Amino acid sequence: MSNDQKTSDDQKTSDDRNTPDDRNTPDDRNTPDERKTSGDRKPDPIAAFHTMMSNDSVTNVFVNHIAQRIERNARAHRYQALGIAVPVVLFILGSIGVFTFDYFVTTTTKAVTADVTETLTKSLSEQIDASQKTLKETLNASMEERIDKKFEEVNADIEAVKSTVNGETNYLQFALSALALNVSTSFKMSERDAVIAQLERIATSESLTARSEFPDLLEKVVDALAAANQREAIVVIDDLFNGTIEEHPGMTFTLVSHFGERLLGNPLPPARWSEDDIGRFDRYAKAARLGGIPEEALARQILIEFLKADSRKTEIVTEFLKELSTYNPQQKGDFLINVVRYSDPAFWIALDSIQPDHQRIATLALLFIEHYQDELQQYAGDPDVWAYLGQRHDQYRQLGRYELAEAIATLYLNIDMSRL
Repeated sequence: MSNDQKTSDDQKTSDDRNTPDDRNTPDDRNTPDERKTSGDRKPDPIAAFHTMMSNDSVTNVFVNHIAQRIERNARAHRYQALGIAVPVVLFILGSIGVFTFDYFVTTTTKAVTADVTETLTKSLSEQIDASQKTLKETLNASMEERIDKKFEEVNADIEAVKSTVNGETNYLQFALSALALNVSTSFKMSERDAVIAQLERIATSESLTARSEFPDLLEKVVDALAAANQREAIVVIDDLFNGTIEEHPGMTFTLVSHFGERLLGNPLPPARWSEDDIGRFDRYAKAARLGGIPEEALARQILIEFLKADSRKTEIVTEFLKELSTYNPQQKGDFLINVVRYSDPAFWIALDSIQPDHQRIATLALLFIEHYQDELQQYAGDPDVWAYLGQRHDQYRQLGRYELAEAIATLYLNIDMSRL
């Protein structure tokens, strides 16, 4: 390094070391004269200091020492400041933190509370609305059900009253129709249809059919229809009230006669007879026996068997006649009268109503009497039977049925008792 550079560095160091005032104070530097006479004088401390400071290493040590002192002082000041500042800061931060935390908690709590309150309020509102709706629907349904039930009960009562009134009205109409048919010798088909319709309605009411007078009223209708040979109408009534009819001797007599005569007067051979007619006759023949009028069933059954045997004597007919021996005098007498009555249509049907089937029955009965006259007169010869036949003869004469009375007298009363 050149002296110029060194001088320049020294100057820089001096400038760095001295303050501006030092550089501008002329007393702090030696004049040329003083430098020349320095060896002749005592060492000047100030001069020595300057000499020492002119040395680079000393200068560096000094500078470093001063820097370290400054740094230590600065650090001490920083620590002192920090010692004061940290608590302050911590206090401030703590205060801010507590305030902030409290504010955060308060704000959050308020927000959560508001949100929860809103949610709960909404949920409760929905639940209340749902409960009100359910309760309303339940109450409405309950009220509607109770109202409907009450209406049904009222309607049922009204219908019951209407049914009772209609039933009574219909029953009264039926009673009037039955009485009208009983006293008339003929009736219109419209009257027949009306009484059948009335009976069909009555059949649905047990309270009406259970009335004590009903069987007698029904008998009047059955008798009128049977007399007019109204089979189809009779079949309808039989299907509706067969139980009532079978327990009533009068109607049983009428229907065993009706269906028996339908078979006896049938122009077809027995093999082609209606199974329905055969079934109904057998049912009423059984009912007649159970009902205490077996002679009515026996009279038709014997003639039917005689017809099946081509109007000749057969063992079957003979066996049926033997059954007659078990009957009482009245039953025997009625059986004998039935045989005579069938021998002439005029004895059992109005002259203006005689049909070919009636004639066929009369012919069959005459043939039967011819083949079985001895057996018939033998039963008639019983004193009790003969006495009963005499009573009936007188009754027929009193009724003006002279032909029938004469036939009974001729066949049974004028018989030669000595030959029996």
